Amino acid sequence: MYQKFLAFKEELKKRYGKDIEMDFEDFQKFASMAQPKKIFWHLKIFGKITNKECHEIYGIRHAPAVIRDLKDNLKFYSDMRLGIDTIDCSGVDRWGKATPYVEYILTGAA
Repeated sequence: MYQKFLAFKEELKKRYGKDIEMDFEDFQKFASMAQPKKIFWHLKIFGKITNKECHEIYGIRHAPAVIRDLKDNLKFYSDMRLGIDTIDCSGVDRWGKATPYVEYILTGAA
């Protein structure tokens, strides 16, 4: 489990360019959290996430369902007035063709 912790921290540092403040004990608690709580944590730290990142970092196969659940229950995760916006984006797939995707962005008073 400790190797997974180190790999998780390294992955986030590589992707986002910053270290996260999390020790091994925190990671063990984090690993047992429900998917919406993990995504909420990610949004609080990094501000946004894509479906691809949900899958690659957290193993979440269907991010829209998790985001929908998080939106429905956001008031239970925080006493702040927060929301999640969906931003349409465009990228390039592995064959060089344009492809749409969305970013989920945490909004509101922090």
